[in-house]
Amino acid sequence: MARLPSGYTKLAYIQATGSQYINTRVTPGAATTVVADFQVTEKRSSNNDIFGVVGQFSFRQYANSSYFRTASGSTADFATSVDILDRHTVKKTMTETVVDDTASVTTTAATVSKPLYLFAYNTGSGVQNYGYLKIYSCKIWDGDELVMDLTPCKNGAGTIGLYDSVGAQFLANAGTGTFTAGPEIAQPPAAPGNFRQTAKDYFSLALAWDGVSDATSYKLYRDGTLLATLTETSYTDTGLQPSTAYTYTVTGVNAEGEGDPATLTAETEEGWAVQLVEITEAAFSINPTDINAKTELSVKVTETIKLLEPYYYYSGDLYAGEV
Repeated sequence: MARLPSGYTKLAYIQATGSQYINTRVTPGAATTVVADFQVTEKRSSNNDIFGVVGQFSFRQYANSSYFRTASGSTADFATSVDILDRHTVKKTMTETVVDDTASVTTTAATVSKPLYLFAYNTGSGVQNYGYLKIYSCKIWDGDELVMDLTPCKNGAGTIGLYDSVGAQFLANAGTGTFTAGPEIAQPPAAPGNFRQTAKDYFSLALAWDGVSDATSYKLYRDGTLLATLTETSYTDTGLQPSTAYTYTVTGVNAEGEGDPATLTAETEEGWAVQLVEITEAAFSINPTDINAKTELSVKVTETIKLLEPYYYYSGDLYAGEV
């Protein structure tokens, strides 16, 4: 689940008490799938909708009963062994509804022309079947495309609702009263800001970034491989090659996990590295009394790396100078 925007507070759930609802603005179709993590807080004598819209596409605690009912072109009921007051996950399409990945019922498809409501039922001209429940999360797909990913939260003004990370929008209560906020949940850190290269040479790159207030450490990656875990906000990467570009990613880390990444591409100083191997000493070992004896040659070598860098142009030709 994506991190909420700055100023938002993540909540474990939001709870409706019979007068609140969310307009998703999504009209269910043949390819729609809704997945909701929810808990009914009290058994009601009237329909207690987790979500619903006329046409229809709905899932509810059925009126004055101890079972769930799903509806599309037809209705189907779940066994009472699925306790309505337990926390559940429901996955609903037009033709199948599954609770907790175990209990499943089928329905016929329907044609819907109005948007789906959460915590209530959209009649097309009004609202009914207000819910008494908590929603911990909700996702909506159109085929394989995720179109809504809803997280309980408070926005920067302190209003309780759901944040959609797909559409980058806050969905507030469309009913009366206010939602009840669940416990606040810490988030992973935001992406470090101002990720930058501060120095370079032929074999190293110096990197820095601005600290993130809720990060306890940082992870730095080079070309997708973890390079270092550190508490500082700078790092010098060594052992590199001249004239080579590297892609770095840095993330903040806290008790909630690894946060959003910041990415930078940096290139070492332009030049060409030449590896030289020089024999500095050589000696033969000969046995003069035995013509069949082994003759040995021992050598000492010095390995150096020299750099060539372009330093001027003449008549259109590039000349190289040794560094």
